[in-house]
Amino acid sequence: MGQILAGAAIAEITLLCHSGYDSQTLRQKILQRLATIVPFEYVYFSITDPGTQLIIDSVMPEQPPSWMMSVFVNNEYLDDDFNKFSEMMRLRQPVAILSEAAGSDLSQSARYRNMLLPLNMRDELRAVFATEDTCWGTLCLHRGGSLAAYQSEEFAILSRLTPHITAGLRKAFLLEKAVSDKPNGPALLLLDDEYNLVSLSPVAAQWLEEIAATQQAKAPGLPLCVRSVAAQLRALELGKLPADRTPSLRLRTRAGGWLKLHASRLLNHTGNSSIVVILEKALPDELFSLIAHAHGLTRREAEVTQCVLWGLSTEEIARHLHLSQYTVQDHLKAIFNKVDVNSRRELTARLSATQMQHPRG
Repeated sequence: MGQILAGAAIAEITLLCHSGYDSQTLRQKILQRLATIVPFEYVYFSITDPGTQLIIDSVMPEQPPSWMMSVFVNNEYLDDDFNKFSEMMRLRQPVAILSEAAGSDLSQSARYRNMLLPLNMRDELRAVFATEDTCWGTLCLHRGGSLAAYQSEEFAILSRLTPHITAGLRKAFLLEKAVSDKPNGPALLLLDDEYNLVSLSPVAAQWLEEIAATQQAKAPGLPLCVRSVAAQLRALELGKLPADRTPSLRLRTRAGGWLKLHASRLLNHTGNSSIVVILEKALPDELFSLIAHAHGLTRREAEVTQCVLWGLSTEEIARHLHLSQYTVQDHLKAIFNKVDVNSRRELTARLSATQMQHPRG
């Protein structure tokens, strides 16, 4: 691969990331260009809930085998393996190659044994797209056959692109697609431990249809986001995650609203159990942190913004947060710049989906 070709592709992908595309379009365009300089045969290009790091959906140019999605989520949330996304986040390691991590014996990797090998793949290059402790998406590139294992040159290319792809996914998180009305009321799914659907409520069927319309991963069975939240519940039950972790995620609907999924365990009178996944519209106070992260606000800027949404004056914000009024004004200037507004009124209108009641007392 020539340096001129690689440089041109990197420049084009960088431009794509700053062109204001929605998440699905951005990921599709990136993969089309990336394939010319970092060849792959299978790919999972996912977006995640930045609050819980759970995978919501993946762009996959080819429909995967029916067994693959369950193996994928089980490996990420339940199996011990190399280059787990959570570990890459912890180590601040945005890019990793499986063959390098596993050394000469790829069979040490559960992901290689259970997923790559059945697909005749021989290596994996993966990336996490994160800002500090907030993950916006992940990428897995698999290849095999006559293609060689991933090389340091390809590692370097993806490393150069990672900050730009992160910025593109973060900005795309706020974009919405307008379509039709959505189901009303909470919905309930019952699953077995293999993520097969046991039963569902009528509203749940409507929500699943709505989710399916937004999902790029068209594998048979339940959507990837449902399997992700169910797999995290199982990981909690097996002690693989901190006990205070909540198995939940939020995703955007076609109309631009927000849906929350959370999982729990249901025991019946015979002692048998099912996984329960509840789907319901997310409440404003469950969304504010997502919107703040997506706009790149710091913790203190988010606190000031929250006070603005409550309708507090500069003096009241200063008293509430134990800051000087000058400091509050400095924070407001930074907030206006990041959200691309010029006034409190514009800020409130832009973030109206996250307005909350001011706590009394």
